[in-house]
Amino acid sequence: MSVPYYTICLLPWIHFDEAFHVNECSFLPFPEHGFGDDFKCSVNEVLKSYRDINQDQITQCTLAVVQDKSPIWQLDESEGDLGKVEHNLALFFLAAFASNDYGGQHATYCNSSPFQPIFQNLTIPPRGKAVQQRRRYGSLLDGGYNHGDLIFSRPLECKSLRLVVDKIFLAGLDSVAKSQSNLYRRILNSLSFVRLANTDQSHMSFESEAVLLAAAFEILFDADDKYSLTCKYRSCFDDYKTKIVSGVLQERPGIKLEEGENKGRDLQWQLGRKWIQELYDLRSSVVHGSDLSARQWGWHPFEHLLIGAFVYPLAVKILLKNVGRYTLSNKDKLDCMAIDFILASNDWCKPVNERSNQSNWQKAVSDAMWQSHSMDFAEMLKKDSRRSKGVA
Repeated sequence: MSVPYYTICLLPWIHFDEAFHVNECSFLPFPEHGFGDDFKCSVNEVLKSYRDINQDQITQCTLAVVQDKSPIWQLDESEGDLGKVEHNLALFFLAAFASNDYGGQHATYCNSSPFQPIFQNLTIPPRGKAVQQRRRYGSLLDGGYNHGDLIFSRPLECKSLRLVVDKIFLAGLDSVAKSQSNLYRRILNSLSFVRLANTDQSHMSFESEAVLLAAAFEILFDADDKYSLTCKYRSCFDDYKTKIVSGVLQERPGIKLEEGENKGRDLQWQLGRKWIQELYDLRSSVVHGSDLSARQWGWHPFEHLLIGAFVYPLAVKILLKNVGRYTLSNKDKLDCMAIDFILASNDWCKPVNERSNQSNWQKAVSDAMWQSHSMDFAEMLKKDSRRSKGVA
């Protein structure tokens, strides 16, 4: 008599102490969630194949499930469950990615690599192991293994990560996902590029990742060309403009200005707008095989990737806010103000000086915070002045 097999989705390299929900999917902690003993036994057998860097067995992981299934952990490919998991896993990743703190080496940080879904067939009770591998022509099934004989080690890019999920942001993403709107599709499609650009895998060059990141912003902003992209950026971040191009040319002398009558326009642009224009230029130069050393650049490709990773979640939050699906927190607003400060500074990952533990990135964020407080204080003084005149 044949034993039925089930399809589950494992995230073996991440584990949270609580469950998270987005759209029709949930991401459940294993073994803490209320799974049955027989199922736990089978999953524990499956996990014998997954090891950490020291080759110790992984005993805690995350299971991705589709809600309202019976049993809840069973995925049915014929009902599109695998696609549902992949789509909502992208949103789940974004909610963690948005929490990254780029100011220090031991801060909150994640990349996209541990969010790669592993679809695993299992039986209850557990039997042999087969691995399905994706191929350009379809898939390849490789079977005949015993659990524990076939070993998958934690990738280096999945080691020493500190993951925190922005629950409020996840709720906003859940809301827009349920709407199935054009904005939702743009977020989802752009996330494919963002995830590829943020694997931290060494076979990806900075330049290739910059192409992916630029494409992600084009999709997210629904931009038709370079100028459209800069206009969409301005409409998104104009309320948080803290520096213009003319004020930072000494710090960033490589910024390229348009010639002729457009030069004056460029000098007045918000610095972040000029940055995304250069990101588009970098993307075009790489795509068309241009010599990157043939011109000056305001920012190194590495810097484009770092600030792009910082800006992208903020852009999504603002777009969600614009359709009533998210409310910006004070930290969100400060981070938006910090964009121009960061772009104007140099050596982001290095300490401010030999006696300081603060990086230049952290100092830029701190400077933005102090400017925000100064603006709030000035506004308070104006209100007090108006109130006094009214009383008089």
